[in-house]
Amino acid sequence: ELSSAVSLTGERHPHFTIVRARRATAPRSPRARFPDGPPCFDAFNNNLDAFVSVADDTSGKAEAYRLHVIASAFPLHVVNMTITIVCAIVSKLRYPEFMPLFDRLPQLDFREVFAIGGFVLLSTTQHARVAYIQHFELACDAANWLGMLARLSINRHVVALPWELLRPIPALGSAIGTRYEFAKQWKHHVLRLAASSAISVYLRRESESPEFTTETFTQACVPEALIFVSLLALVLGTQWWLETVDRKSFDAAAFETECPSSRSDDGGPAGVVHSGSSATTRRRSARHRGEGDG
Repeated sequence: ELSSAVSLTGERHPHFTIVRARRATAPRSPRARFPDGPPCFDAFNNNLDAFVSVADDTSGKAEAYRLHVIASAFPLHVVNMTITIVCAIVSKLRYPEFMPLFDRLPQLDFREVFAIGGFVLLSTTQHARVAYIQHFELACDAANWLGMLARLSINRHVVALPWELLRPIPALGSAIGTRYEFAKQWKHHVLRLAASSAISVYLRRESESPEFTTETFTQACVPEALIFVSLLALVLGTQWWLETVDRKSFDAAAFETECPSSRSDDGGPAGVVHSGSSATTRRRSARHRGEGDG
């Protein structure tokens, strides 16, 4: 068990508790119901009441699980946002000309939009963190969609890059670095990847590259359909596995919180006697007394 962890505010905290328990007369919040949570939420002890639902135990547990998933994904979320912003800036420096994705929007370069929007989101994670966590799902969706449009813009104008090999990288990043609850997000993944494949078919049809100018609409759709299915399986499978890990850790913390009798007084599992426990000491004393009587 770790003795300390870095919180979302950058401070170090000695415990894993999310919040302090409420007064007995007050309704029990998800944080009071599940105190053994990720260490990075210690810093929210005085702020989460502004947006955590306490209507009943069901909604409380759902909100606690939502925060648990966010806490698990947040460190990689910040890293993923930083890397993708750097990639967009490097692309703009390497190819300074405008890269419009659609001919009807000739002055719109999604690399710039993503770099600016991503920087705003990244700054919010540091300076308005409570609000960012409150709208975490919206931030993830915005980053995923803008990142997809920026990639397609580069794809259209830099055809020489091996996009068949590169496309799984941002897809995998969306499943790891910009994820929230699977039950809420899987539909967004399907819609975004379908839109990406549809735009890719459009770009192939509009491309002046010799390898695409002679192909029919069907010939353009078949490879994109295969890519769509492959990327969808990769994204959903990866996120499902990560959330399975989150669910197990959340259920374990909830069980230990709601069933304190499942652990012995010295912190170990119930029924297990440690060498230094009081029960062992009493048995040794009784044995010595018996030997003395003999």
